[in-house]
Amino acid sequence: MTRTGTCSGANTDDVSEFTEAVVGFIGKLVDDTIPRITIKKFSNQKPWVDRTIREALNSRTAAYNAGIISGGKWGEYKSAAYGVRRAVREAKRRYGKKLETQFQQSGSRSPVAGTTDDHGLQEPTLWADECG
Repeated sequence: MTRTGTCSGANTDDVSEFTEAVVGFIGKLVDDTIPRITIKKFSNQKPWVDRTIREALNSRTAAYNAGIISGGKWGEYKSAAYGVRRAVREAKRRYGKKLETQFQQSGSRSPVAGTTDDHGLQEPTLWADECG
């Protein structure tokens, strides 16, 4: 608004520029006063959990729900629960063999590098009040 009380396109541009300048200045102050630290973020997904384990877990959940609805027929649930344990055991065995072959092929750094690349571990830069 101008002094006469009418809106003008030039003044809205001035307000936009002023807003950008103030926000930029505040951002610079934040950058100067608050230290940045790097925090490693790890996925909670275990490296050996794959599609077979997820399918076994889903079938166990379905069997549990069917057991509740049927009024206590838990035979299907018991076999599904055993299937989950068997799938986990087999997946851990496969993953262990994978790590062992990677270790034997190219040295001690390879297994660690393979697991970080497979799961997309990242290091985001976050603001923190204190470095530590």
